[in-house]
Amino acid sequence: VDFNMDKMLSDDFKALMKVLEKLPDTTVVIIAMPNMELTSKTAKAQMKKLIAFADQTGVCMELSHRTGLALERDLCKWAKAGRCTMTELTAHKLILFVGEDLNSLNNEMKKLTAFANGGEITPEMIELLVHKNTEASIYDLFGYIITGDTERMMQALSVLFYEQESGMTICSVLSGAYL
Repeated sequence: VDFNMDKMLSDDFKALMKVLEKLPDTTVVIIAMPNMELTSKTAKAQMKKLIAFADQTGVCMELSHRTGLALERDLCKWAKAGRCTMTELTAHKLILFVGEDLNSLNNEMKKLTAFANGGEITPEMIELLVHKNTEASIYDLFGYIITGDTERMMQALSVLFYEQESGMTICSVLSGAYL
């Protein structure tokens, strides 16, 4: 369930709690609140009640999204677990190519550690082996447009169209980069 606790009416919260109390022990409920910023006192009180109930009947945990330096350090640890080394700067480049999705990063790290075979994972390896996500490819396209590199711009567009990216998506990301 993904809901906004600030907008939840008191009666709706009571109904939610009644449903949760009646669930069998074999049921798992996951409540996702990716933008959890509670502003009202009522929402904060309701959240405390929900957490207390979850702690009594099961497990309550916060899984925060890893970003920035913490994610770069995690990637360096993953490289070490694969018997390789990687600098935080190289990890940053990997994030720029792949994005912050942990599943995608894990898959790419497995590929890189296998290729590095106990050595150092380098930016050149990332360039060679890692597929850029769409947004990164479009940002590259933007760079080629700005610098007037027509040949590389056309190659980048060709790859994007080959990957069946819509013109609307490309224009949207380009306009965001421009802004």
